[in-house]
Amino acid sequence: MKNSMQQNVAPTVPGDEASGAVESTPTRYTVLTQVKSNRVVYFTDDPEYVPPAQEDWHFASMYVGALPETMTLRNCWGWRFDGNRFTEAPADVRAPHAVRLLEHNRRALMRVLVDKVNELRKPYVSEALLGDELRRLKLEDARAYLNASGPAGSAQDRTYSALQAVAVSRNASLKDTAELICKRAEQTNEVLIATERVRERFALLIAQAKSDGDLLWLRAVLVQEVYPELARQFRFVPDNTEPSDPTARLSEHHLVHEIARLKAQLREEINRQRTEIDAGYLAHTEVLKFKAQIAHWVLAPSGEAPAGVDLLEDQARHSGLTLEAAAKRVLAELARSGAVLSSTERLKDQMLSRIDKVQTLEDVRQLDAELQRRG
Repeated sequence: MKNSMQQNVAPTVPGDEASGAVESTPTRYTVLTQVKSNRVVYFTDDPEYVPPAQEDWHFASMYVGALPETMTLRNCWGWRFDGNRFTEAPADVRAPHAVRLLEHNRRALMRVLVDKVNELRKPYVSEALLGDELRRLKLEDARAYLNASGPAGSAQDRTYSALQAVAVSRNASLKDTAELICKRAEQTNEVLIATERVRERFALLIAQAKSDGDLLWLRAVLVQEVYPELARQFRFVPDNTEPSDPTARLSEHHLVHEIARLKAQLREEINRQRTEIDAGYLAHTEVLKFKAQIAHWVLAPSGEAPAGVDLLEDQARHSGLTLEAAAKRVLAELARSGAVLSSTERLKDQMLSRIDKVQTLEDVRQLDAELQRRG
């Protein structure tokens, strides 16, 4: 930094004017100081000088007047400039070598401590932005659902949208999902409290260590004893929950919400299957029916040609088919579409009837499993 800066025009030293010359105006300097300490890193009287734009660790100031007589580009680091005046900065007092080594080892051991704590917490950290906020919403829904006592639809009832989103994505009942969320929150709190206790304890011991021997002993305890024990105690386990009694009748409040969730899940499955025949185009079924009327006339013409025959002719030409073959393809597609609509409508009627008869958590699980199998 200094070497590159020294290649600029050297500052004019006051008093170099020719003897007997008329007194000149005060020299204007650009002074660069370190932002954090106000230490001078460079100065010049070059009016065209512009500090490097890519660096933001220094601050450029204008100064008009005479510079300290003993300050040069070689020793300017030993001076501070506050924008108005220069003051000599005392030389840095370096700690003894042994003290510096001890401080270095303290920082190294603190990094080990933080790494070990992070390893234990990592399985419980949110993977996406605002994940902690979503966890809070899910936990609020889960606790409210499990503690609900009022009738569904009452003033104290809620929609449980966050809870339902998890339940639908997992094909699980609201009760199972709520229990899972609460259990996972308890596990997370246990891990946070236990690891924070260890972090606080070892951070204090590291700060109080008087020798490298103390630090080596702390490292051995942390790595060989404390961390393995915590890793065994808080071993990450897959999500699961054990219901109290799946054959017991659900409360009216829980029953209403489980039925609403199952109907929403059924609706998603029916729509998914029907989307396949729509090919993603709006009014696809209406267009197909219109083509089918033309196709019937092409295969069994009677009377005047219906409007839109040219539409089927264009399809046949672009597909490299005869008009009759294109008509048969349209009718076959309509038949497949009708079969999907019929099968999904039968499924809807059948499942809605069973959903309305749900009484227990076991009933809910059976319907969940069937919807998942059909999906």
